[in-house]
Amino acid sequence: MNDEPLLYVYAVVRSADAQGPPTDPPPDVTLGGGLATVEHRGLTAVVEPVPAADFAEAPLRERLEDPDWLAVVARAHHAVVGATSRRTATVPLELATVRRGESGVRRFLEEGESGLSEALGRATGTCERENEACADEAYAHETPTTRRPVSPPTGIRNG
Repeated sequence: MNDEPLLYVYAVVRSADAQGPPTDPPPDVTLGGGLATVEHRGLTAVVEPVPAADFAEAPLRERLEDPDWLAVVARAHHAVVGATSRRTATVPLELATVRRGESGVRRFLEEGESGLSEALGRATGTCERENEACADEAYAHETPTTRRPVSPPTGIRNG
């Protein structure tokens, strides 16, 4: 049995730009193990130890079906990626990217080195914008065929 902890990998940054793990995500939105970094050949991953009971392969598959649990993980992921990207160019990783120990994270960085470096090059000098859409429950019963036409706002003209 491998005794190395499972590490949730949030994002990757250039090692030259890494300033340690972000310190500004609220502690109640991280997954509890404390943020850390793992460096390999010029790339640094922002990671957090997570419990195998939730994040090992089999339990993770089940947990991803639980919307309440998934919401907690998504909030943590979003908070850490956001805090990281406010500091430097960042490549956010897929939700629930988990590797076994620092050696697993280093292997991940090595295998993805070319693509991650290219993505960081594209991200340099950019910033992330967030858009949220909320559904109005008053219109939840409507479909595209039953939707009422909407008049354009006054004061806006075509052409």
